[in-house]
Amino acid sequence: DLWAGRFAFWASVFYPYFIYYSAYFFRESLLSFLVTAVFYLLIRSGPPESSALSGPAPSGLLWAAGGLAGWMCLTNGAMSPAVALVALSAGFGVQLSTKAWRWKRFFAFCLPVVALVGVWTIRNLVVMRSFIPASSLVGIQMYWALTVPYEALGTDEQNRILGNPGEDTEFQRLASLPEAERNKAFQAAATRILKERPWAFIKDCAGRFF
Repeated sequence: DLWAGRFAFWASVFYPYFIYYSAYFFRESLLSFLVTAVFYLLIRSGPPESSALSGPAPSGLLWAAGGLAGWMCLTNGAMSPAVALVALSAGFGVQLSTKAWRWKRFFAFCLPVVALVGVWTIRNLVVMRSFIPASSLVGIQMYWALTVPYEALGTDEQNRILGNPGEDTEFQRLASLPEAERNKAFQAAATRILKERPWAFIKDCAGRFF
């Protein structure tokens, strides 16, 4: 829809946090491309009855979308729930004539995701001797999200909460650990915070969503 595309464009132009992150060579720049590409390929794939398709077959487009979605999971583990929802919409969110086509689309999208994430999980087992699904940054992402208010991201308040390199704060102490130990330590700390204030977490999630 042209109107929706224009609205999304201008919202991105003036969204403060998007401006902050996209101004640097952070993963958000890559994620912006991946999210756009995944949804573009899903829309282009369409139902198999569509006569408006051009280029690769629908299953080929879904394989490509799944590969980019797996890349999304490896770039930012927090995207995994979103990728799961996209997988459901890829298979069951379009009008198809048979159940077999729905499952075919679902698996065409999911298999590349599982393959990419699986390869990286094996890499973690070999290199770090630890079972870490997808990215080893999941722990620090969880901790960061639970300790830094969304409106403080990228500000001096964030540095005050987390501390600067060399300061004796929990974040800096855990961040100095080796990769595998750091991931486990941050996950444990994030779990502790969740147990201490579960309703605050739910409230923050609801606030960000709405």
